[in-house]
Amino acid sequence: MTRTQGVLLDVLTPVRDIFLSRLLEEMASALDKGFECETDVLRRIPSGSVERAGSLNLPERYDLATEVRGDTATFDVTDSLVVRFDPFSLQLGNGANVRISPFQWNDLHVAVELRRGVTPNWQPIRRWYLEAFQVRFDEDTPEFHGVIHRLTGPEKVGATWVFNLDLGTASVDCLTDLFDALEQCQAANIELFGAEDDRERVESL
Repeated sequence: MTRTQGVLLDVLTPVRDIFLSRLLEEMASALDKGFECETDVLRRIPSGSVERAGSLNLPERYDLATEVRGDTATFDVTDSLVVRFDPFSLQLGNGANVRISPFQWNDLHVAVELRRGVTPNWQPIRRWYLEAFQVRFDEDTPEFHGVIHRLTGPEKVGATWVFNLDLGTASVDCLTDLFDALEQCQAANIELFGAEDDRERVESL
């Protein structure tokens, strides 16, 4: 385990856990009412094909699907709780600076400033997402599939590019892989933050 992985696990595991706990609460409530439940459900168009969205043409997932007597409903869990921690910084192997502030696991904003003169090429991000979208089984949490749910963007905001991520049930390690992908994109500065800090964080990069 690298130092970066260790720091991320220590600080961000509670951020992930609070979202998974909220999802388990919704599952328990639905099961008590006689519904069958499935997590990490693919979004599909009416024809049954996988729905794709955004400029990167990516598939997405719902948090939860419930079914009873043939009637199915899909939805995403919402919550206002945020695990508070002191913002901290890391430096990646290529010299890129990373700053991480409190955020919700299902609503992470990522602001990226590329190195001077670099033309944006987001294919490493697309490959990272598609890999993180693949199902991973974990004996400790069989209810979940260890997958990311959604990526929107990038949107140009001043000198930065901003993505929004719903990390779903993916592991904390997926963020280490995200940093690797952003290094391939020639990122100079990266900031992770929550929606409530949008304007302040993007403008301060």
